[in-house]
Amino acid sequence: MKINISFDQTALKQAFKQHYDTKYPFKSRMMLIFGVLTTLLGLGMFFFDFPKNPEYLKHIIVFAGVVYVLLYFYRRKKLYERAAAQKTFEGNFTFELNNKGLTFGKDDKVSKCAWAQVEEILQDENNILFYFGKDKFYILPLKNVSKEKQTEIQEIIKKYYGK
Repeated sequence: MKINISFDQTALKQAFKQHYDTKYPFKSRMMLIFGVLTTLLGLGMFFFDFPKNPEYLKHIIVFAGVVYVLLYFYRRKKLYERAAAQKTFEGNFTFELNNKGLTFGKDDKVSKCAWAQVEEILQDENNILFYFGKDKFYILPLKNVSKEKQTEIQEIIKKYYGK
């Protein structure tokens, strides 16, 4: 079954958000957790005066915590923007699922992946991600795919992927 697809920035952002939230649920939030804890520690130092601490230590700790929190959001935003701005995803593509595996590409530049190489499939209401490595995956945006084709895709996945 062949599907003609195109990517918009919203679909790419959703796909990469799904990827990071699923594959790195703790690692991607570690900077946020560390920043919040550091900020709370610094704020706590304003209420408890420790005689051996340098005078501006609590200010430095609060500042460092706030910087970590801001970096977390900035980093995530930049990752999604960079993913959405990739020239790789410009234009129209053909996505094919058959008994041999997956084929993804446009014109003469086609990438193939056998079903045996597909390690995992993540799916939500917007995208299906076909993983063939830890951070290597094909994105099938479901935005412009009819319900009948989505049902057919599910049947093909069950039949050939089977996990």
